[in-house]
Amino acid sequence: MLLAPCMPSETGGQMRRRRNEEMEKFIGQRIEAARKSAGFSMAALGKEIGVSFQQIQKYEAGTNRVSASRLFEISNVVNVPIGFFLPQAPEASSELDPDALKVVMTVSAITDDSEKREIFDFLRRAVKLLKSRKSH
Repeated sequence: MLLAPCMPSETGGQMRRRRNEEMEKFIGQRIEAARKSAGFSMAALGKEIGVSFQQIQKYEAGTNRVSASRLFEISNVVNVPIGFFLPQAPEASSELDPDALKVVMTVSAITDDSEKREIFDFLRRAVKLLKSRKSH
């Protein structure tokens, strides 16, 4: 995720506030994607972590800030690494396909590295085959 450039007329406080708002929205989008992929309603996720569905709604909209401890709870409930919620690199897209997230969540549950490599190899071969079929 790239944060928007600062406007020349903005003060330091305004720039920080705008970047914080962008960050809250990004995190909220990631919470929503993980929640939906894990099959939770807002009410169900709220119940699991001890907040109302309205609070989940505010987190997802980016209107309320999510504490680190609350984000950790959410990551455990929806079974994604806490880093999933934070912008890390250009590939960290807030528009992650829910089906892609399901694949990531499923593969991340595999603890044996050799089994994980086998799954990745299989997926690469399957994607390559599907692409070759489309090009013919």
